Amino acid sequence: MKKFILAALLVCTGICVNAQNLFELKYDQPFTTQVESSVPGKTAADLYLNTLKWINTDMANVQVHGTKHEMDKTVTLEAEYPALMAVNSLGSKVTYKTRVYIKLEFFDNRYTFKYLSLEYYNPTLGKWVEFFINDQKNLFNKKGELRSMNKHVADIPVAINSLYFDLDKYLKDSK
Repeated sequence: MKKFILAALLVCTGICVNAQNLFELKYDQPFTTQVESSVPGKTAADLYLNTLKWINTDMANVQVHGTKHEMDKTVTLEAEYPALMAVNSLGSKVTYKTRVYIKLEFFDNRYTFKYLSLEYYNPTLGKWVEFFINDQKNLFNKKGELRSMNKHVADIPVAINSLYFDLDKYLKDSK
């Protein structure tokens, strides 16, 4: 919940990050897939090690697992949410367990945060199904508004922003 409030505050007030650094869902614009952040005075190794520490911190409403790739100092994150993906079905909100995959690449004084994919568990099918967030034809109506069935999809960029802002703050505050 803290992450949601933080992300909402940052999105609403535009504090700390330029609009170009936000993951947003907009009609007629592809979903941003990568953000680069500068962290002056930190080596790639520092950023890599501090990210591994951040993965082990206790985060509300999300479990984060990382696959480290020590050879090239990258980390692939799997953030699992109990009910992030939701759709309106016959007048009620149906939620699904959701996984968001992020790749982090580290360089001296900066890192990249790259959205890779999202999948949700469909109990009817009994398997994980990939969700294509750039499929605007199915997400938006002709007026450029999210279709009523998809109105809860707007929560996905908020969750990704929250991960990004939380990691960014952690890396910038770490010694």
